[in-house]
Amino acid sequence: MNDHLSEAALRSRLQRLDAAVPPFAAPTLTAGAGSARPRRRRQVPILLVATAALMLATAVATFSAPVPRSPAELEASQAVEEQVRNALFEDLGDSCRQKAEVVRMVRATLDRLGHPDWTIRADDSRVREAPCVGTAAIGDSAEVMLMPSMGGTVAVAMDEVGLDLMERCLDRGAAIALVTDALHSAGIAQPDVRSGGMPMVPIGQEQAYADHVAKGCYVYAGAQFDQVGRYTWYVRGG
Repeated sequence: MNDHLSEAALRSRLQRLDAAVPPFAAPTLTAGAGSARPRRRRQVPILLVATAALMLATAVATFSAPVPRSPAELEASQAVEEQVRNALFEDLGDSCRQKAEVVRMVRATLDRLGHPDWTIRADDSRVREAPCVGTAAIGDSAEVMLMPSMGGTVAVAMDEVGLDLMERCLDRGAAIALVTDALHSAGIAQPDVRSGGMPMVPIGQEQAYADHVAKGCYVYAGAQFDQVGRYTWYVRGG
């Protein structure tokens, strides 16, 4: 068993995940948590893509490498993966769900689609301390992996924080306090908020971000989860 995916395979999966992120929409009122396709007010899509890509990269690091396939077989598996991923999005939405409920719903979705051969990889340790449980459809291995998720409510709150930090100039302490307060309001009791993380700059705003940080202002730098699903949220400055 190989514990690491090839660079090409990982890149392909990240690209497919990026494509699955809902497109940018003009400012709207936030939809209810149960909405199948929630619209987020004042979205920052690049931040969401980068965070999702990081989550998937962390998760698939423990996958075994797939057996080489022909282009036609790869295309077919990718098509099924997209079908499963879209159906899971429709059926699960972005509500905060725990493992047992997600397993039941994923199995029902797979059966409805006619994919009884697909398996569910539900590693207890990976999601043991996650706020919520999400899914990643992997067509190469015909399985759905359960993975940590911060949930839709928290994701929307972090969208807002990202924009707020760009509109104001806060130092490290004030930025951490802002993120912490937003997470408390979104239902995270004891969030771990630190300085660091990955620089995630929306396309076309590179100079604005550089200028903002150069003035000593801090920006939102995404979130990461560890091997048991604990999240850390980050701010980043000059």
